[in-house]
Amino acid sequence: MALSDIEKSACNKVLWFTIWNVFFANVLSGSALYLINIILDPKNIPAKLAVAVPAQASFFIAYVVTSGWTGVSSELFRVIPFIFSLIRKPFVKSEDDDIEVPSIPYHKEIPKILFFGLLGITYFFLAPLILAFLLVYLCLGYIIFRNQFLNVYAPKYETAGKFWPIVHNSMIFSLVLMHAIAIGIFTVKKLSIASTLIFPLPVLTLLFNEYCRKRFLPIFIAYSAEETKGQKNWGKQYLMVYIVSSCYLEIWTSEKEIEWILLSHQFNTLQIGTALPVPLSLLKFEAGYWSAFHDAEGSILDVTGNENPTWQPRFSNQNQYQSYPALLPLPPPIPLQLTATPPLPQNQSCRSKTHLHKPSWKQNNPPRATSSDTQVSVLTVLPASEDTQRRASSPLRGENGRKVMGATQALVAARRPDSGGVEGPVISLLANHFLVQFDSLQRIFHYDVEISPNPSKEVARMIKRKLVEENSVELSGALPAFDGRKNLYSPVEFQNDRLELFISLPIPTSKSLSPSGDLQEKHRQLKLFRINIKLVSKFDGKELNSYLSKEGDDWIPLPQDYLHALDIVLRESPTEKCLPVGRSLYSSSMGGTKDIGGGAVGLRGFFQSLRPTQQGLALNVDFSVTAFHESIGIIPYLQKRVEFLRDLSQRKTRGLTGEERKEVEKALKNIRVFVRHRATVQRYRVHSLTEETTENLWFEDRDGKILRLVNYFKDHYGYDIQFRNLPCLQISRSKPCYLPMELCMICEGQKFLGKLSDDQTARILKMGCQRPRERKAIIDGVMRGAVGPTSGSQEREFKLHVSREMTRLNGRVLQPPKLKLGEGGHVRDLIPSRHDRQWNLLDSHVFEGTCIERWALISFGGTPDQKSNIPRFIIQLSQRCEQLGILLNKNTIMSPQFEPIQLLNNVSLLESKLKKIHTAALNNLQLLICIMERKHKGYADLKRIAETSIGVVSQCCLYQNLGKSSSQFLANLALKINAKMGGCTVALYNSLPSQIPRLLRPDEPVIFMGADVTHPHPLDDFSPSIAAVVGSMNWPAANKYVSRMRSQTHRQEIIQDLGAMVGEILDDFYQQVSKLPKRIIFFRDGVSETQFYKVLQEELQAIRVACCRFPNYRPPITFAVVQKRHHTRLFRNESNHPSSTGNQLLEENIPPGTVVDAVITHPREFDFYLCSHWGVKGTSRPTHYHILWDENHFTSDEVQKLVYSLCYTFVRCTKPVSLVPPAYYAHLAAYRGRLYLERSEFTTFTSSTCALSRAAPPKTTPLPKLSENVKKLMFYC
Repeated sequence: MALSDIEKSACNKVLWFTIWNVFFANVLSGSALYLINIILDPKNIPAKLAVAVPAQASFFIAYVVTSGWTGVSSELFRVIPFIFSLIRKPFVKSEDDDIEVPSIPYHKEIPKILFFGLLGITYFFLAPLILAFLLVYLCLGYIIFRNQFLNVYAPKYETAGKFWPIVHNSMIFSLVLMHAIAIGIFTVKKLSIASTLIFPLPVLTLLFNEYCRKRFLPIFIAYSAEETKGQKNWGKQYLMVYIVSSCYLEIWTSEKEIEWILLSHQFNTLQIGTALPVPLSLLKFEAGYWSAFHDAEGSILDVTGNENPTWQPRFSNQNQYQSYPALLPLPPPIPLQLTATPPLPQNQSCRSKTHLHKPSWKQNNPPRATSSDTQVSVLTVLPASEDTQRRASSPLRGENGRKVMGATQALVAARRPDSGGVEGPVISLLANHFLVQFDSLQRIFHYDVEISPNPSKEVARMIKRKLVEENSVELSGALPAFDGRKNLYSPVEFQNDRLELFISLPIPTSKSLSPSGDLQEKHRQLKLFRINIKLVSKFDGKELNSYLSKEGDDWIPLPQDYLHALDIVLRESPTEKCLPVGRSLYSSSMGGTKDIGGGAVGLRGFFQSLRPTQQGLALNVDFSVTAFHESIGIIPYLQKRVEFLRDLSQRKTRGLTGEERKEVEKALKNIRVFVRHRATVQRYRVHSLTEETTENLWFEDRDGKILRLVNYFKDHYGYDIQFRNLPCLQISRSKPCYLPMELCMICEGQKFLGKLSDDQTARILKMGCQRPRERKAIIDGVMRGAVGPTSGSQEREFKLHVSREMTRLNGRVLQPPKLKLGEGGHVRDLIPSRHDRQWNLLDSHVFEGTCIERWALISFGGTPDQKSNIPRFIIQLSQRCEQLGILLNKNTIMSPQFEPIQLLNNVSLLESKLKKIHTAALNNLQLLICIMERKHKGYADLKRIAETSIGVVSQCCLYQNLGKSSSQFLANLALKINAKMGGCTVALYNSLPSQIPRLLRPDEPVIFMGADVTHPHPLDDFSPSIAAVVGSMNWPAANKYVSRMRSQTHRQEIIQDLGAMVGEILDDFYQQVSKLPKRIIFFRDGVSETQFYKVLQEELQAIRVACCRFPNYRPPITFAVVQKRHHTRLFRNESNHPSSTGNQLLEENIPPGTVVDAVITHPREFDFYLCSHWGVKGTSRPTHYHILWDENHFTSDEVQKLVYSLCYTFVRCTKPVSLVPPAYYAHLAAYRGRLYLERSEFTTFTSSTCALSRAAPPKTTPLPKLSENVKKLMFYC
């Protein structure tokens, strides 16, 4: 028997002997016959105790003083061990003179403390005086024993944890005994009500004891406290084991409780095995796998990802541990995220496996991981050796040398698996990337700048220019670069680390309109600014050079400080000459401004950004166009912007209705203005409009006098306000501050934040729509021009050399896949051979056509002539569908319904009308075609009602398109209807498994998922963001997708409910295919480069958690980010086409299938550019695919072929699309979710409410639930 079990047994015996011999023997003192009589009459035991226990109070007070206090004193001086040591030393010879440090005699001390606890619980209401003596004993005991623990006893914990059940049982016994005595006392005193109320207490106490025994006892059997504290060097590892096991048993249910335990042991990170730190913030406790300890097949691995052949349990009793699932079923495994551990290679074997009971798969639902399905393999944590501790500071590597886990970075994006793809003929290209060469030894000095009073960016740059001119000596003759805020970068160090300088500037105080409409400055005044400059850091380009040359380790991050400094340096000169907006710069010298209507003007400019590429640092420069607010007075601006105020200058007495006021406020909100009636440099931002008109506005001046606003301007400024029935601008959130509209002008250089109208969008697109040759010429002109990044002296100051020539590179043109169409029930193959890769369906059917028997048509608005064309349209659409292999009944279930367009303004009437149509179809309507007179905001209500309330697929179109009735229009309409009803247009003739046989197999299904988040308009401070996830439902065709949509926090980019949505899609996939997907290919749209790793870290984990809903299921995941909003453009290389034919080619875009994965791509990570579509107008924009995570181990050729083939399967058209369909569908689904919240009644509430609070967005409005009839259809297409 182990020493621990002996001591535990001794503790039990001493405890109960003490309780019986000291307590009951004194309380129930008397003859043996008397004691037998008490036992034989159990009903009177409480009454006997009620009399006997209080009588012994004085004895137990004396017992506490003698036994307790004297015991404490003897413990302090340790007299007996001292005497024993003196006697023992002469008789026992030992070469070691060190005194043997004693350990705690738990078996004697614990019973004594528990007995005193029993006395306290028993006597606290019988003889409260005893509590004072017990309190003194416990205080002295705490002080003395704390001293002994720290300075005397050896830190051994062989049995400490296993005494806790004894302590628990003793406390339960004490409570029950106290209840019995209380019942007896109340019985003796004839307090029947009190006695009755006491009766439930012992029952509840015993039930609680049973609960604790089942819930917590296995913990103390398997893990005692020494496992958590242990030896000094192993404490953190054992505590980690204790926490993990405790989470399995649901002792701690929240992350905060775990954090409290860790903090109570005074460390914030854990070290397991290889001493890799585990940040608290990365501990995850959802249902799933231990991503740190299990490979893809469930094998238990050590933290380095290597097989551990000597995996042995270190718990106190293995047999006990293996038996306790019978006592307490385990919940599903949990993912313990150790710095977001990536999955380990699937082909890696391990001797220890996770055993899962085989579930029943008879039902048509995927199996779920349950408590009865899972047994947990034993986890071993060994102390870190010196070698592993050294490795802890460097990345751990799995198969192919890829990084698995690092100590300094949570996740590392996938590395390029090869030197690039080789399939497809080579094409010579130019990219708008300009090589930047830098001196890695050139140091850059970073200074923090503080200017007081705080100026605008424009004024701050004026201050910087004058600062350099007047303080050349203090700045050591440097020409520093300034970002307009607080950061100043210099190529040389200033004379002092801290400088305080003063600059006076002539600031324009007022502006007015000249007769020609131009802004003119009236006069200037001097203003003094104080500038404090402080050195922040110094750095050179060695680390950046090492990163670009791939010399350092893979896990070393990009040196952002030096890269950011160089980016500011190259933007210095353009920023002084142009109008900066984001990363773009605009100038009237690049083609002037163009009025696009609605109070907006279009301005040309260029985008520039410094990027690390395979060729080194490259400056990405592109042509850009955007809309600005026209810098005119508020009154003329409103006349242009708002339709109902066109004649405002002729009707100065006109007022605004409630709806008109809200629209005007929406148009002016957040616009910066300045005033013309007084000299000031101040600029104001419009917050809202006043509730009252200008005529009725009064305010309180500084002296407390109430003044009428109209009279105030007349008396102080001699200005008679003309538009008195209009509201004023409110320019303060917290206090009344009014400005009459006619005295305000819009500040120049403000980007147009409102939503552009269709006409404005068409005009701005036309300004930016240049063919490749023209766009290339504009970019080359920027690089050589007077406003470009090379126009200043910074290039020379910082020892940079920026190439004036575009980057020359070779791309490849992937061959189109063979497609599969329908032809009267037969399959027809087709290879898109046209230059634009389009195909037509004139002689073919769609691959899978649907049958639509019950459908209806409703019209909103329209002239009598337009309505008369409806019967002809029904016949033409039915015939065109038949030609395409789609069966559309020639007769609707009821005659076409004609409603006024105003019905779309009334949500309740619209819903009532649609329900009547649905009822007429016996609640089995398949399709509703809606024809509208014009675009209307009620479109959103129509879609929401049809798809959530009624459960019918709808297709909308405009009368103006109906009038054309062209074959192409009818075909496009038919394709959309077919896709929404469950059909598909085309399929790949050679399936994906035949194209990528190394990874994909026909009998091992793969799911393609897409995700996107759409955010509200920039001026909308209220509406939630909408996240959407789609997933393919058939294999190997992979051309039908279901969707899930959720609303989430305002402007939150991370998909908050991704795990739930992915889990639901996996459920649907299993129901369709009868298998769970073997692999998951996930395409994420709408992510900027700065959010790559945050999205990867959180969303990859969410996908894993979703997979863990199913037993023993962990498929390999490939996570790719898809980007369309970038500025890389590819052009045909004219040097290879010197002839006239070549010049004609240069007018054309690059061919579909052009792929680039070298030179301009990331120096280390796995990305490529693919132009899968034909650019009809303007210059083609290739799509950027960045593979952030790849457990499937695709090669470059495989993933490029996969993406390009999928682009041919889009259901709405007969040509390859520019975006991989899963991402495309996710974007459409997210837009549909946005429509569900844009109700005509809700919009009014939003526009009036969003002005109240920008800082604190309201709670997220949930999306309405989709009807089951449309949930599994592609209704969002």
